[in-house]
Amino acid sequence: MLRRIQLPVTLLLLLSVNGFANNALLDAMQNNTVIKAGWQLYIKGDYPGALSAWRPLAEQGSPQAQFIMGYMYAHGTGVEKSLSRCADWYRKAADQGLAAAQNNLGLMYFRGHGVKQNPKKAMYWFAKAAKQGNIQAQTSLGTMFALGEGVGRNYFLAFEWFYRAATEGYAQAQINLGLMYANGKGVSQDFDDAIKWFNRAARNGHPDADRFIQEMYDLKAKNAPRVIPPPLYFVPKFG
Repeated sequence: MLRRIQLPVTLLLLLSVNGFANNALLDAMQNNTVIKAGWQLYIKGDYPGALSAWRPLAEQGSPQAQFIMGYMYAHGTGVEKSLSRCADWYRKAADQGLAAAQNNLGLMYFRGHGVKQNPKKAMYWFAKAAKQGNIQAQTSLGTMFALGEGVGRNYFLAFEWFYRAATEGYAQAQINLGLMYANGKGVSQDFDDAIKWFNRAARNGHPDADRFIQEMYDLKAKNAPRVIPPPLYFVPKFG
């Protein structure tokens, strides 16, 4: 008789900005001396000086500078925190095709942060960024398909988008892919494959990976039969 085992299945949507370790900024610093100069002021704690360098560039239409301004307003760094202004700056950069801004704007629409919550608009921006190869957006898009938010639920497409980001080494996507295998969603249930992807996420530093690995080994040690998978439970996280 099949037993229903509640696996700790938590899929996380992560905002693609953690500090300034973001490809959009790193690329901009390689090609724009003003952005690089602003960064030097930023790391010294001179936020007004950094803003004085970045704001004019953003107002002139630089999508990278607009992205940075969005970050500053999101976190209240050197300015009064304002998620609505953050969304405005992200939108300016997203409209110019900056994938990181598209992903972040999608997440704001998903959570209703600074904008009216709108899963369809979230899906729209995630898809634009994902098609450019943004791995955070690919993971976000996979989550939207698995949730059925802003689009019809489709575990197979969710698996496909998680797989794209996971094979690029993105730890959260590797966790999500492992959970798809663990629950038999979009793919045949396979604890060994789940462990494989959790192990890859562990090597990439994901904080939850070891817990998921242990859960899988515990089930295998008990010779647990393949289970009727519980519904996937998602906790999107605005970082």
